[in-house]
Amino acid sequence: MGNCHNSDDATASREGPPGATSGDTSKPRFVSQESNAALPNIRRGGRESVLDITGKPVSKTVDKSGKVAGTRLANIFMSPVQIEENYVYPKFEKTEEEKEIIKATIADNFIFGGVSKEEMVLLLDAFEMHVADVGTNIITEGEVGDYFYIIKGGRVEFTVQSELVGEAGPGKAFGDLALLYDCPRAATCVASEECTLWRVDQKTFRQILANGRLSGDREIIEVLRKVKILESLSDEYLAKIASATVTKTFKKGDYLIRKGDIGMEFFILKDGTVTVKDIEAGGQAYADQVYKEGEFFGERAIVMDEPRAANIIANEDCTTLTLSREDFLHSVGPL
Repeated sequence: MGNCHNSDDATASREGPPGATSGDTSKPRFVSQESNAALPNIRRGGRESVLDITGKPVSKTVDKSGKVAGTRLANIFMSPVQIEENYVYPKFEKTEEEKEIIKATIADNFIFGGVSKEEMVLLLDAFEMHVADVGTNIITEGEVGDYFYIIKGGRVEFTVQSELVGEAGPGKAFGDLALLYDCPRAATCVASEECTLWRVDQKTFRQILANGRLSGDREIIEVLRKVKILESLSDEYLAKIASATVTKTFKKGDYLIRKGDIGMEFFILKDGTVTVKDIEAGGQAYADQVYKEGEFFGERAIVMDEPRAANIIANEDCTTLTLSREDFLHSVGPL
């Protein structure tokens, strides 16, 4: 006997497979499990990694005399994000090459780890050119700053309590903590040569992420409304579920699912397409099916402990929003 799902999962939640007309229930819909053999790039908590950080005192600073100079991090705080849905994002002209340089510079910085493709476009446009003459304090130790800088040309020296502690040139960045927190700067940054810099401010950065998340959550909620087993949940609970989703990326040919694996995750396809293969139900084989952007699969996994009934393979590089059974139960509780 094949491992098939009943009509609640196979047809009622989406009225049949993609491309089927309303009421076409001849082909059951199947769900899948991420393969242990596939190693997709998993970005856990990326959607809320920036907005949910709170500052806490963690250490004290000792001056040259050995005295406690104060607790710098104790002064760190993040004011609540006041989302402005009609916020006009600044846009400064730059070449594609300049955008790629900025993108490469921030690629390994955890602060930008949760930035989506759409948000990255707005962020790259928001970097403005700033020129600092020789001897100019770009950042002053102890002052609260709100800009993050990337050096395009020239050199910058860093001093702490007037003592030189380092320097940097083109392609290097500094001041990133200001995008997250309102806190005193840890060092003075001085232009040792005339400098050209790219910079972006805290408000713009946080509005990009906040509005991106708000828009993203709304889209996810609209998809969740179509899921049969979630149809009785209120908007409040659907919002909690949306916030608990995790972004996973898969390369062409990766298995999002392995047939026979126990299902533990529910998927929403954010971009790209996948093919459902090797479908069997009740001893009968079915034709392959293709899922595309905005479609979902695996919803029974968040409430049922059962094996998957087909393989699901990425046709191209694709991104999914994924909800595990554990996160679902943590957000909503058992249904």
